[in-house]
Amino acid sequence: MRIPFCDYHICILLKELFQQKKPLDLLLNEYFRSHKSIGSHDRKKIADTLFRLVRYKSLFIYLASSSEPAHVLRCFQKISLENCCNDPAIPEPHRLGLNEFLYNQLTSQFGKERTRTLSFILNSEAPITIRANSAKTTRDSLLTTLSSLGVFPCKIAPMGIQFKKREPLFSLPEFKAGLFEMQDEGSQLVAELVRVQPGDHFLDYCSGSGGKALAIAPLMQGKGQVYLHDIRP
Repeated sequence: MRIPFCDYHICILLKELFQQKKPLDLLLNEYFRSHKSIGSHDRKKIADTLFRLVRYKSLFIYLASSSEPAHVLRCFQKISLENCCNDPAIPEPHRLGLNEFLYNQLTSQFGKERTRTLSFILNSEAPITIRANSAKTTRDSLLTTLSSLGVFPCKIAPMGIQFKKREPLFSLPEFKAGLFEMQDEGSQLVAELVRVQPGDHFLDYCSGSGGKALAIAPLMQGKGQVYLHDIRP
């Protein structure tokens, strides 16, 4: 039987995800760079499917009685997620999209009701948020420039901007000109709370890809030093 084009690539990516334990966004970027024949429409379908599937990975593996990618994908395509999440016959950890270890840790610390609320938030799609680069522009100016894309200012982060729907952010000329970085509002607020001053020496000892350091650096006005460390190369 011939496998649909997108399903074929989704199964390959699921297998790599289960084996390598890489972040999904990083895995997708690497895969699409090495498979340039996949068009933008199919890339969007593949990415959207994987992100929705991974949020409730433990549920689909449980229902499929297998971690084989083709079985997990078939289960994802056939079932009603809403019905399964409300089915008391399914163990609660799986209904919440959590493995048993994490579920037990969370319920022992926060109780079942708060764990359910937390899992709902974690499994909801995050808003698309960017941070205006204060070294090159202002938030108001960037809001005006991007107004046709349906943007609005974040409620708390002073340089944050959110989009009403997904956009190809990395293809925008404003991104290529360095006017903004993609960064969630929580991370932006952490950077604000550091309260760095020009001339400070700042150490980020768990820097990851350096997003918070990028937010902090303009506040130093070219004076001082930023040090980034992480266990990953």
